[in-house]
Amino acid sequence: MREEAQTLESRANDAQKARNLEAMEDLKRKSSFMEQYAKPILIGCVLSAASFMAGQYSESTKVRAQDERLAVENRRKVFVSSAQEMGVYITQWARLRSIAPAENGIASQIGALRTQLSDCKARPALKCTASTQQAIALLTEHLDKVVKRKERYIEGRDAAKDKLSGNFEMARLFFGASTIQAIAAFEAFEKKNGNEVLEKLPPLDEWRAHASEIFESMKKEIRNDESKLAASPLGSASR
Repeated sequence: MREEAQTLESRANDAQKARNLEAMEDLKRKSSFMEQYAKPILIGCVLSAASFMAGQYSESTKVRAQDERLAVENRRKVFVSSAQEMGVYITQWARLRSIAPAENGIASQIGALRTQLSDCKARPALKCTASTQQAIALLTEHLDKVVKRKERYIEGRDAAKDKLSGNFEMARLFFGASTIQAIAAFEAFEKKNGNEVLEKLPPLDEWRAHASEIFESMKKEIRNDESKLAASPLGSASR
């Protein structure tokens, strides 16, 4: 009986050893599979994910850089257009102010000659009717030309003002508080003085002072943005 028991135990041990060997072989096969297939696949997935994330970050950086540069470019465009229209606007005001005395002077001369013509008609002995009528005709023709020129100046001024107002609305979108405040101050000045007769208008230097404040503020913002963009990673990313 003892020998039989020993034999059974020996067989059980052998079977256990066989199972252990088989398990070890299976583990080796799995390990070999991992080394040969799964591990490279896993590494490839990790690398792909990292590459994808890096690409996304790079693309996002480029988009931000493009947005920043577009904003600066829009500021430049608004600045240039506003400066041009302000120049035209002030020039037309200057022309109107200079032509007003000429218009008034010619009108006064015509008035005086008409008074003289009335005297000539009342006193035929003066014999000045024909020459006075000719002078009145010449001055009236000249006055008509001056008035038409004045009307062109008014049209040019109003057109420049409309364009300037549109540019300032754009400036409120692209520029900061200091520029917006300068624009508001100019518009308040315009509202107060823009409808005055030419003789009562403030000096043109007041218009120029407001313009200088606006455009100096714009230039300062543009220079600051360009400096920040050039010094940041966003600046080099879009080059």
